[in-house]
Amino acid sequence: YRESKLTRLLRDSLGGNCCTILLACVSPADKNVAESENTLQYAQTTRKIQNKNVQSTVALSMSPSEGAALRRENKRLKALLDDLMEQCSPRGGGKLTTIAASLKKEQEYKNQAKNEIWHLKESIEQIIRERDGLMQEVDRIKSETTKKIAQIKEEYEGRRDIS
Repeated sequence: YRESKLTRLLRDSLGGNCCTILLACVSPADKNVAESENTLQYAQTTRKIQNKNVQSTVALSMSPSEGAALRRENKRLKALLDDLMEQCSPRGGGKLTTIAASLKKEQEYKNQAKNEIWHLKESIEQIIRERDGLMQEVDRIKSETTKKIAQIKEEYEGRRDIS
């Protein structure tokens, strides 16, 4: 059974200090007979696995002063944990809550600034399009004016020659 993928997935549950329930789903259909047999065979094999629970213990021999030091350290760490939990608590009004609120406001300001920048960019692009249109209009008027001036010069030269 150790070569099965399912066994490898369940290896922590099948061995060690735990209780495992395995449900074998089989089908009465003729086309699923082979798969149902394999499932039942696997379930039977897995059912035969017997583990002996072993209590995990560490044999320590420490002096009373070392035990007292460990208790003091444990007490200090619990107090530190309580302080951190208080700082994280919205009811506690701790530093972390204040910092989180500040970060949220800062993010809102950044989002607002991004929106303003986007609108300004759109406005600039619109102004550039308008400017390009005006430049084309100026070029057209300039071309027409140049043609009119040339036409007027020709007429003037023609009248001067006649007189």
